[in-house]
Amino acid sequence: MSAVLGWIKSNLVSVIFFVLMVAAVVALPLLSRWLNTGVQEAMTERVSRYRELEKLEKTDVTVSSPAGGEAVSGTVLVNEKLLERYRAVSEAEAADATEVRTLALEHNRKGRGVILPRLFPEPPPAEREVLPERFHRQLEDAYAELLERVNAGGPPSPESVAEDLERHRAQYLSQILAKEVTDTLEPDEAEQLQDVLRKQRMSLYAAQAEGLGMYADMTALNVPIWQQARQPTPMELFQWQWEYWIIEDILLALSEANGEQSVQRAPVKRVISVLPFDDIVAAGGGEASGGAPSGGGSPGMGGGSRRGGGDETAAPKAKAANPSQEVKLDFSRSFTGRYSNPLYDVRWVEVQLVVETARLTDVLDALARRNFMTVIDVKLTPADHYSAARDGFFYGSEPISNVTLTVETVWLREWTAEFMPAAVRQALGVADPKPAAGG
Repeated sequence: MSAVLGWIKSNLVSVIFFVLMVAAVVALPLLSRWLNTGVQEAMTERVSRYRELEKLEKTDVTVSSPAGGEAVSGTVLVNEKLLERYRAVSEAEAADATEVRTLALEHNRKGRGVILPRLFPEPPPAEREVLPERFHRQLEDAYAELLERVNAGGPPSPESVAEDLERHRAQYLSQILAKEVTDTLEPDEAEQLQDVLRKQRMSLYAAQAEGLGMYADMTALNVPIWQQARQPTPMELFQWQWEYWIIEDILLALSEANGEQSVQRAPVKRVISVLPFDDIVAAGGGEASGGAPSGGGSPGMGGGSRRGGGDETAAPKAKAANPSQEVKLDFSRSFTGRYSNPLYDVRWVEVQLVVETARLTDVLDALARRNFMTVIDVKLTPADHYSAARDGFFYGSEPISNVTLTVETVWLREWTAEFMPAAVRQALGVADPKPAAGG
């Protein structure tokens, strides 16, 4: 044993190397396995973190438009820069939506109020009996003033024409034929006189037409008639006011189509009739009722709703307006698909005109520019200059047509609701009315 220890001491370096070699054979595989496990764990952790980063880089998001538009989906990298950009775009879209809404409201309302502010939405109890008749008088005055604004009038009256022709006849007999009014004329003299009087008659008609922008009178506007024995209901009174707004827009649009031109050169020669043919209940029928005109007909003729106010007991459920909610279209009603809903009411009106045929599109464009109005039906038949002249109408020399338009008009409740009486709000299902701000 001592010999072994002596040999080890004398060969210590060799023994140490030998022991290390034997230990390495046993320990290195174990060390390698331990190191490999650590590397694998580190790599697994790195891969996991990479995948998390990859998820952030490819996050699926759906962005809804603040303006109520269609939602957009996509895969993006969500970071602070993206969020800042999203906030900026959202704020810009919201501002644009607010501006569009304001412009739409201004375009639809055009600064209008009601004719008699004390009557709408509800009159003072002490004046309930007197205000309706006062409103009717002011309504007639408003229609008369509207005709003046569009420079409308009628042909010369038969009495004035007869008086002028008689004066002209006497002058021609005395100055040209040197005869008395009671003298008998030769056939050729009588023919000459008739020709002179015919030309004078047409001259009178032409002079009247030259001073007018269009032919139209109160009968064409179907102004409601006051019945002393019967007090109109609040719904009827508001309907009269509403129909004035409609007719005002129609006439001003036609006047804009004519510009400063006289009847002889203007596209719109004559307004024969402007008649809203649905009542308030039909206007507020929404998805539950018809209320819309058929494409080929003209419902509501023969007075229609203008003498009445509908059934005030028929009322849809009140709904609060939500500007961000999409209004579903219903194309069974008309090609626009629009109908009354909590945001707006749809009213239809029939307009009968005499128009220069080649310039009908100018008239349709003017209606569309004036307000939210869409022509949903057009009927066209040739008109005769000579037949019109027999009634005193002088339309110029261009071909003309009798035109019947069905016009869809849209009215935003955001401004009309503040003037609605309780019966009207109930009929239309209007909730939470705002107090009237006056006319």
